[in-house]
Amino acid sequence: MCTYLTDYIQKTASEDIKAYKVVMVIDGEYYAPYRRARYLSNVITSSLGVEEIPYGKRVVQEGIHTFKYLEDAVTNAAMLKSQELKSDFHVIECIIPKGAFYYWGYQTFLHRTRTYVADKVVMDYSRHLDNLDEYDELWQEMNRLYQTDTKYKGIPIGIAQSILYMLASSNIKPEPRELLDMVMPFTTQYNDLVGWADGEFDRYAINKSFENKLWQVCLLKYSIRPQEISI
Repeated sequence: MCTYLTDYIQKTASEDIKAYKVVMVIDGEYYAPYRRARYLSNVITSSLGVEEIPYGKRVVQEGIHTFKYLEDAVTNAAMLKSQELKSDFHVIECIIPKGAFYYWGYQTFLHRTRTYVADKVVMDYSRHLDNLDEYDELWQEMNRLYQTDTKYKGIPIGIAQSILYMLASSNIKPEPRELLDMVMPFTTQYNDLVGWADGEFDRYAINKSFENKLWQVCLLKYSIRPQEISI
């Protein structure tokens, strides 16, 4: 996970800062979702590393990444879940303690999101604040319909799956058949483009393009207000 800096000034927390952390859970143990480092205690420390990238921007890759807003953390966990169904991702509450060094900036996926990167975070593993387990049940039903109802043969089920988990950030639980019906009009165009795709990168770009198209449909259908966070 990368955080693009809003400014280049390293800050010191003048008081405890509440934040939200996405974690991966394997056999009751907690891991970083991207680098797969195991968290051995509730107090996590790391060095901070800032890198220059093109167009005069700076990005922090090394450090402990957290979200300011719960809904953004849930969206991130849901997107990870949609990409790795066999993995278990959750959102927990944490604190950037007083005296810790940190940067703040944003991450880009669907929209800009306010994030912190700190050298120290105190985790509260007892507090799982997401509802992704409930969406697992919806996915199982949606996948059953996909496999048994010939009406849905050939539709891009992966797109429907991603959108289902992305809706978790707004606590919207669509009927599985309803969501599959929303995907159907995109089927022919999607399959045609995938047939011409040249490599994994092209297929990834096509998937993201259609996810965004379907997400726009969801914004209207479910009256979801896009998050606009000023930074």
